[in-house]
Formats: sequence, C-alpha cells, structure tokens
Amino acid sequence: EKFDLLKCVNFLKDLSPPDLKTLTNVMTPKIFAEDEVLVKKGDPGDAFYVIQEGEVWVKDISVGHAIYEDMVLGPGKYFGERALVTSEPRAAN
Repeated sequence: EKFDLLKCVNFLKDLSPPDLKTLTNVMTPKIFAEDEVLVKKGDPGDAFYVIQEGEVWVKDISVGHAIYEDMVLGPGKYFGERALVTSEPRAAN
C-alpha cells in the first residue's frame, strides 16, 4: 500500500523498487481531524505528506513573488516536498 502510494509521486516514481521499499520503511501514517491545520506558512519543513485518503485544502500559497490560487488535494497527491528538500520555510497553509 505505501509502495503504491509512493509510485504516485512524480519525483519518486522512477526510483528502483529497493529504494521505494527503503522509503516505505520510514513512512509514518498520520490521521488528522477535519479542519485541522497540518502546516503553517513560514514554519520549517520537517515532513513531506502523501495523501492516502480524504482531502487537504492548501491555501495562501506563495513562492518568492509568485502567488498561487488555493487548491484541494486528494488521494495520491502530495505536499511539503519543497520545504523539506530546500530547507526553506513552508510556502502555504
């Protein structure tokens, strides 16, 4: 299940099966309450999220001077990768 979920992530889908398996070993499932704030803009990026079920509303999105419209992400979509990889603060709520 985790393996298939990671294959939905564009920048991970070409990893070898052993590498994907390594990532699944460090994945921690988390369940969030409806309307719970998962990340706050400006906070450090210490986690990357892949949505298994349900939806996440991403709002107040900006990177540099670029501002983006709010969006809703569902199963197989992901967020938090930019802050995690670049060590920059979160770019959205």
